[in-house]
Amino acid sequence: MKNEKIFIYGRHAVFSALANPKRRVDEVWIIKDNQELLQDIQLLLSKNNRKIKLNYVDNNFLYNILQNKV
Repeated sequence: MKNEKIFIYGRHAVFSALANPKRRVDEVWIIKDNQELLQDIQLLLSKNNRKIKLNYVDNNFLYNILQNKV
């Protein structure tokens, strides 16, 4: 299997991936202004003792990424 990037988006899908210790997650992109989501993700990562890079982006960045993948 080659190294390919898979994008998962949506609160429930991302939280499921983060909660699964067998799933490899390299980084998470979070919308800058969503402090509640940021806190929830940080809590989950801390609880599961996972170190994952968090990137803060704006809505347009995510929209452009997803448009190119669909």
